[in-house]
Amino acid sequence: MKRISDLNFLCVFIALLAAWVAGSGSVSAQAPDQVGLFASVFSNSGVADRNAAEVRRRSGWPGWIETHIEPAVAWATADDPDRSVIVAVWNPFGTTSGPMQPDQFLEARDAGLDWLTDGYVDAWLSFKARHPNVRVMMYVGKPSADPTTMGLIRRGRLDEAIARRDASFAPLVAVSDLIGLDALSASPSGGLDAWTVRWLHEQGVEVVGELNPGVGQWQSDLPSTMLYKNLARMHSPDRREERWLLNVPTWDEKAWPLYAAPGRWLILNTHSGKWNDPDDMKRMVRGSVEHGCGVLIQPSPRVMQKPIGWYFEAGKDE
Repeated sequence: MKRISDLNFLCVFIALLAAWVAGSGSVSAQAPDQVGLFASVFSNSGVADRNAAEVRRRSGWPGWIETHIEPAVAWATADDPDRSVIVAVWNPFGTTSGPMQPDQFLEARDAGLDWLTDGYVDAWLSFKARHPNVRVMMYVGKPSADPTTMGLIRRGRLDEAIARRDASFAPLVAVSDLIGLDALSASPSGGLDAWTVRWLHEQGVEVVGELNPGVGQWQSDLPSTMLYKNLARMHSPDRREERWLLNVPTWDEKAWPLYAAPGRWLILNTHSGKWNDPDDMKRMVRGSVEHGCGVLIQPSPRVMQKPIGWYFEAGKDE
C-alpha cells in the first residue's frame, strides 16, 4: 500500500517543511523537500462540455498536461530536480452543477465527450513515467453524492451500486497515488463513503478527505484519512459572515484556528484572483507553514514569475 507518510508529511494535497537561509542584505530561501500544486480543468465553458473545454482545446489530455502541468512541475523543481511534488487535479472529467460528482467519468462518457475520457489513463501514466518524483492526486465527489448509486442502494440492488462505484473510480485508481473525496467530513462512519475509503486503501491509493469546520462531524474511525480545508473562502469566527481572508488583514489570527492545524492541507487557488498576486500568495503560504499546514499552490503564470523558494522565505517581501 502506498502511504502518505512516505513523503514525511501530513499536508498537501503535503506537509511542508519551510526552509530558509538568511543572507547579507536580503533573505534567501528554498522550497521544502515536498511541494504541492493545484490544477483544475474548469474553463467555465458550459454544461454541454462539462466546463472542461480547455482539455478539448489542447487536443486531449496529452496536450492539457503539456500546457498546464509540465511547466508547473518544472517551476516547482527548478532549484531541486529531486524534490517530491504532488499534482492535484480537481474534477478531471468536468463538472456541471450541484455537488461534486463521484461518477463524473461515467457522466462524461455517456455524454459522448470522448475527448475528455479517451486517453486519460495513458496520458497520466506517461506523465508519471517521465516524473518519478511526482505523485498524482485526483479530486472528485464522495460516492454518496451520486444519486444513481444511492438509488440502487435504496432499492436493495447493492451489487449494481458497487459495480457503478467501481466503474466510476477505475480510471482514477489507475493513475492516482491519492484520491480526494469532497465533503467527506459530513459522512457517517458506516455506509458507502466509508466502504469506499477502505476499498481505495485496498487498491493501494491514499485518501484525502475534505474537512469543513462546522459542517458535519468527522468520523475518526475512517482509516488514516488526511484532512484539508480549502482556504479560498473563510468565515468570520461566529460563522455569520463569509469573508475573503486577504480582504481582512487584521482578522487573520482569529480566523486561522478555524481552519489551520498541523497536518492539514490548505489549498491556495488563484481562480478568484485574490491570490494571483505573488505577494498575497506568499503571505498565505507563509501563514500556512507557520500554522503547521501544508499547501497546494495553484501555479498561475503570474505566480510562477517568482521562484518557488521565494514563497517560503521569511522576512520582508522582495
